[in-house]
Amino acid sequence: MSVFFDKIKNFIGFRDTFNDIIISTKIIQKITDLPKETHPKEFLAFFEGKIGKDIIINDIFYQPYLANDHSASPRLDIPLTTNTIGSIHSHPSFSNRPSRADRRFFRKNGIVHAIIKYPYNKEDIAFYNNHGEPIEVKII
Repeated sequence: MSVFFDKIKNFIGFRDTFNDIIISTKIIQKITDLPKETHPKEFLAFFEGKIGKDIIINDIFYQPYLANDHSASPRLDIPLTTNTIGSIHSHPSFSNRPSRADRRFFRKNGIVHAIIKYPYNKEDIAFYNNHGEPIEVKII
């Protein structure tokens, strides 16, 4: 059965692996600025980008969400027509590790995710795949 699904993935151009995941310093700056404005509540946004040989994160977009000191969740579903490739949210604590709820959210909402912890600096960002496993991202 997996051979069948592999052929379908190849036919539609789906890839499991990529050369690099790339994000600009401009997007990193947005990631570090926005949670400071919502602290102590969590911040939630989505990555827009392009998927090819590399994954390029080229913007962040927002939609209404509910947030408190411990969680944030979108109030609307993401339209399938967007170039959504993942999410970014904050943890108003000293941990940027994904919770079980984060991992469930990751599996349903793209392939590249980030969590930024307090105090919300560049080095406080951790990136994860859709299974909640740490991944490397190039900042350019």
